[in-house]
Amino acid sequence: MRPSTLLRLATRPSHLHPRPQHIRLITTTPSPPATAYPITAHGPPPSAPTPTRSAVTEHRQRLKSAAAAAGQRFWTEAHVVAHPSDNTLRLHLDHRTLKTPLQAPLAIPASKPLLAAGIALEWNALRRSADAARGHLVPLTQLAGRAIDLTDATREEVVQNLIRYLDTDTLLCLAPTETSAKLRKRQEEALKPVLSWLRERMWPGVDIATVDGDHGFGGRRQDARTREVLMDWMRGLGAWELVGFERCVLAGKSFLVGARMVGEWGSQSRERTWGVEEAARAASVEVNFQTGVWGEVEDTHDVEKEDLRRQIGAGWLLIANQE
Repeated sequence: MRPSTLLRLATRPSHLHPRPQHIRLITTTPSPPATAYPITAHGPPPSAPTPTRSAVTEHRQRLKSAAAAAGQRFWTEAHVVAHPSDNTLRLHLDHRTLKTPLQAPLAIPASKPLLAAGIALEWNALRRSADAARGHLVPLTQLAGRAIDLTDATREEVVQNLIRYLDTDTLLCLAPTETSAKLRKRQEEALKPVLSWLRERMWPGVDIATVDGDHGFGGRRQDARTREVLMDWMRGLGAWELVGFERCVLAGKSFLVGARMVGEWGSQSRERTWGVEEAARAASVEVNFQTGVWGEVEDTHDVEKEDLRRQIGAGWLLIANQE
């Protein structure tokens, strides 16, 4: 065959070579249908098979279990035990006596059963022994330990520190009349009954000056005689009253609020008409006024309001005698 003939055959269109329409399969055996059997089993399905654990996995699990066991608390229940010999209430973790940082027994005066019950509640709420080192979880325990371990040197440091709050007391700071007349009126309504009560019952003849916004907010140092009288008053407080007073002053930024709390609920008072709610309202007059005008910031003002009551309440528990 000539080359030209081969070329013509190779280039012929495919439609000139018809393909068969039916292609026969290699096998024609049909697939058998599935056979359905009745369900005869009863109860829940069996558990999934678990893979075999390697030695490394088992070792890690043992370490994890040991760490969890070490983090658990070592006591079952915290409870209060009365000691008539020294007229105290002591905190016990099961059979162990709870102690202060200086290893003194945590002995609460028998006249403060609410404080002892509050401390027991703190320890019963803890989940791990390590949580006892977190001050925000055991605030009453820390305050009680501070009162028991208080030394003369520390007492004087507390007195020198707290007298500084008198010069910028929250209750003594009054807003300018020209720009904040409504706020100033509320501040005066909160200040006058507290200051009058203190002058009549605790510090007669003592002159306590205000920080008047009409004359500027540069601050005003109280008279030297006033400072000395109030420092002597603090030095005469018992350890429990001093630490409770300190807590109230630091919480409300007000020397007067803490002083009236001691005067109302201390060992030498029987009036007890002015408590935690009244103290918190007196210490937050300006905040309440501003939030009434501009509104509260969620998760900020509401949290701070409750935290103020919590801290003043802790101070009240150390001051109050429930005899």
